[in-house]
Amino acid sequence: MTCEVGLSRSVRAFHIMPGLPGPEGQLHDHDYRIEIVVDREQLDARGMVCDLDLLEAALTELTSRVTSRLYPAPGYPPADTTSPGRASARPSRG
Repeated sequence: MTCEVGLSRSVRAFHIMPGLPGPEGQLHDHDYRIEIVVDREQLDARGMVCDLDLLEAALTELTSRVTSRLYPAPGYPPADTTSPGRASARPSRG
């Protein structure tokens, strides 16, 4: 019998698609859900799948790297949000 335990957390990340009209071409956000699931065939000596404190720490570390960050859209150059003229660059097609 396989036993499993997991945690999840919602995060929000931002991106911009330079050169596109409307909300896509402006800084906007998306919500994501990150899940971590650990399984094993037998419980450990403490009767646990894993130490939930360690799993929580790993999830906190991961989500801190993503939450409220700005990410470039695939195929587009990174946006310079401090310079509106540079943020209007067209997508690279290389």
